[in-house]
Order: sequence, then C-alpha cells, then structure tokens
Amino acid sequence: MSRPGESSLLERSRALLIRAMTFYRDDPRTAGWLRGRLERLDQPLRIAVSGKVKSGKSTLINALVGQHLAPTDAQESTQVNTFYQYGPEPRITVHTPHGSTQNVPVTTLDPATIRDLQRWRPDEVARLVIEAPVPGLQAISLIETPGVSSSAVQETGRSALAQILSEADAVLYLTRYPQQTDVQFLQSVHELQIARSAPINTIVAFSRADETGNGGSGAVPSAEKISQRYRDDPTVRSFAQYVIPVVGLLGQAAATMTDDDFNTLVALRRLPEKTLEALLLSADRFANSTTPESVPASVRQGLLDRFGRYGVAQALTALGEGVSDPKKLSAALLEASRLNDLQEAVYQQFIERQDALRARSALLAVDMALRANPRPGVQQLRGEFDPLVFHATGTGGRAMEKLVDDGLIAAVLDITTTEVCDLIAGGVMSAGEQRLDAIARTGVPYVGSCGALDMVNFGALDTVPARYRDRTFYEHNPQVTLMRTTTDECRRIGEFLAAKLNACPGPVRFLLPEGGVSLLDAPGRPFHDPAADEVLFETLEGEVRQNADRQVLRVPHNINDDRFVAALLRAFRDVRG
Repeated sequence: MSRPGESSLLERSRALLIRAMTFYRDDPRTAGWLRGRLERLDQPLRIAVSGKVKSGKSTLINALVGQHLAPTDAQESTQVNTFYQYGPEPRITVHTPHGSTQNVPVTTLDPATIRDLQRWRPDEVARLVIEAPVPGLQAISLIETPGVSSSAVQETGRSALAQILSEADAVLYLTRYPQQTDVQFLQSVHELQIARSAPINTIVAFSRADETGNGGSGAVPSAEKISQRYRDDPTVRSFAQYVIPVVGLLGQAAATMTDDDFNTLVALRRLPEKTLEALLLSADRFANSTTPESVPASVRQGLLDRFGRYGVAQALTALGEGVSDPKKLSAALLEASRLNDLQEAVYQQFIERQDALRARSALLAVDMALRANPRPGVQQLRGEFDPLVFHATGTGGRAMEKLVDDGLIAAVLDITTTEVCDLIAGGVMSAGEQRLDAIARTGVPYVGSCGALDMVNFGALDTVPARYRDRTFYEHNPQVTLMRTTTDECRRIGEFLAAKLNACPGPVRFLLPEGGVSLLDAPGRPFHDPAADEVLFETLEGEVRQNADRQVLRVPHNINDDRFVAALLRAFRDVRG
C-alpha cells in the first residue's frame, strides 16, 4: 500500500517488496528480512561512513551531527557496525547475530560507554543502535563501519563491502590520502553484479586534508589540487560523484566548540606576536612549552587534541582579523574545515535524491533474497526489476555499450544522453564518438530520450574554457559547472543522434520531452530555452529515417514528469514485444 504523497518510484518499490514477501511467505526468515527492508522505506536515509582504519570516521560523524557522540581514540575501536539515528530520548540497543536485542540503560550518551560496546567481537554483537535527540540525525542515519581491512572484517570473514551493500543507501568513504587501494575498493562495489542492479552513490572525503605534505597553511589548498586530480580521473568519476578535501578534526571542534575553548583561544591571541609565533612553530612546542603561564601546557595540549595544529592556527588568525564572538568563530572554522562543502554535497547528492536511493536499496534487497533463496518462479519476479543502471559520466555510457556488445543486455532504456553534449562541446564527460554504436551493431531493442541535452559538464567554474566565458552557466556545486547548450549545438547533437539511430537495425523509439529535457530546462529555470529545444527536436524528426520500427515521438511533458516516465515504459514494452 502506498503512502500519501509518496513518489511513484517509492510506491513501485514498496509494491515489489510486498510481492517478494508474498513469494517467500512460507519462508519466515526471508520474509521477515524483506519486511525489515520494507520498513526502511519509511525511515531516514542511511549513509554508511566507511574507510580504512583511522581515516577519521568517528570524528567526521561528530562533525556532521554537531555533537560528540562517536568515541574518538588513538586506536581503532569500532569492531561492529554502529548506527547513529534520531530518537526522542538517549537509547542504546545491542543486536546479536542470533536476532535478539538488549537495551543498555542510559540517561545520557557517554562516548566511553559506546566505545566499550564497540569493542565487542562481531560474532557477539551484530550491531549497535545509538538513538539521540540530535537535529542533525532527523533527515539521515549514519552507519559507522569497522575500518576496511580491520581485524573485525578479517576475523569474521565478512567484507566491509558486503556490510555496506546490505545496510546503507549511500556511502561516504573517508581516506587520509587517496590511494589506489581506495579506488580499487570503491570500484569493486560497481563491479559486483548485485550492485549494478542498484548502484550505491558515493562521496569520497579526503578526511585529513590538513596533514597534506608538511601540513601548515598550504595543506588544504594542496589537498584540493589532489582531490581535483581524482575528480578528473574517469575511473573515479564512474563511482564517486564528489571527491572533497575536509579537515574532519577541525569540523568536529568547530561544531562542538565550548565557551572554554573560545576563551582559551582569545587568551592565546592576546599574547605578544613573537611569543605566539614561537608557540606555533610546531605542535610539540605549542603543547609542551613552559610559557606562557597564563595558558598552561595542559590546557594547550587539550586545545591541540581538539582542534589540531591547523585548526588552532586558523582560529588564532580569525581572531586576529576581528572575529569577536564564539558563533562567528565557529562559522569561520567550519568554513576553513570545508565541512560546509561536504554537508552541501551530502544534501545535493544524497538527501535531494533520497527516493531514488531508497528505491535502489529496495531493488537490491529483493535481488539479494532471490539469489540467496532460489526457487521456481524467481525469474518471473526478477524480470520485473533486473535493470543495470549506468550513470551518464562518459565511462557509464562506454560500460553500458560494452555489455551490450557482450550480449549481456536484452534491451536499452537510454534516458540521459548528455554525454553527447560533452562530445560536441568539449565537456568532461564524453563517452566518445562511438556512443550508440553497440546498439547499431547488435540490434538490441532501444528506447532513448534527450535527458540533459541542455547541459555540458565542466569542473569548477575557473576550469571552463575561456571561449565559453559569455555563456549561460549553472554552478551545481563548487566542483561541477553546467553550461547551457546553444541552438547550434542542439542542431549538431540532433544530427549526431539521428545518424546513430538510422544505423540501428532493431526496434527504436526516441522520445522528445516537450516540457523540457531536464529540471533546469523547465519554465522559470535557468536553462529553459524552448527555441533551442525545438531545434533539437526538429533536427531529430527531420533527420531520423522513421518507419514502423524506428520512431521519434513527442511527449508533452518534462522529462522528469511521471507522465513522461509512463510514456517511456510504454515504449520500452513496445520494443521488447
């Protein structure tokens, strides 16, 4: 049964889970597991915070929620998946591998208590659920996983990857310094057949950006350059939408700064300039110098533990520039930590797309149940939802067409063809001149559309070629800039697509969304340009050699409208016969 106001995507996902539960009604364990997945559709989005040992997972969780909940230790302490979620009262629930639960009596959430529970072996405790009345957990739940390759994963024989796939809707992956092993781990998520049915969206956070190089004031800018290099890597773009440098420790300190912290920093700022400069020469000198007595060494050590050397320096600089109250200092330090950028990325990539992410988790759950418990009738149920989903990032289009060539795809629903824009106009996500050639080679049934043919993808605004400076742009985020396609580019895009479609021997339907080719192309939005769209549509209608099997069809709705989706599905059923 659907819920009032529920999107059609979630409604269909809910119906599929119910059908799967009915299919396994004589298997209480599987049906119960699926029921839990059904209940998740009504719960906040789940984001796994994962990464190697000591990548700063607990610290960043505290920074994101604005409260010191997750214990932070010098040694890795997380041995079991720990869920942080909203609750009206503090509560800790221990779940065992055998399905039983035990409530731990608490009146407040003490990180030391959570730390002790996290050290239980995974074969004794399956998960911890920490409920806290924290506003930062109302829209999302955070899952702190054991470190990738940690003893908890190795000793139980369970991969961190499998835990993420089964528990989370999205992944925030942390690394102290991006390495090839991180790339290989994340890439493996998308190489699994089970994951391709419901790809997990991923943000990579370069979580200790202040330690880049020799540290100091140039550390974060250097980390940004490294992050940009990874963002430009086609392999990384195929599984991660963002790569962001962040100073997790400073973000945590800024979000939880006390009046004592502020007063100590003000006292340090009032020291003579030469005394202060000498203190800041090294972390050791700052913490252990016998002077000044006005700020004892033990207090300075505590400040260093909470803010880090980079954070202390940033705080003192801000105070020296006139910041005069705790709230303004906290805001300045949040900005310096890049936590604001990370929160914005989480909002744009995860929270704004939560219906799609929840639906993918539902599809993944049914797929996992069908594979783990095969029986007669499985193929009929799987036939309802067994798509492979590819992001239109250049590598996504190429990967899809390789599988078409390999005979592993029975039909193609190619909604977002924006990679062609990047080919025509020199964007960063082109799939190359060969886009759609596999469809022509194999004759696979094909339904396509004009998704995002109004935009060319670039990196940060300052990376856009100079020849485009007078064009219409939309800054999706600080790392992604979109450029509106012109009438001439739309004509060339239409000619390219028409030539490819004319070469296809199999059944083809290409749908034209008259209400706009993207959300940005809707009336009142920055890319709305009916004249450019009409040139694209008329070019396709005029250039494609239409017949009973190859048709170009106009639909009077925006491409994101449910009615356009219904038209796509009708066309898809038509070409599949």
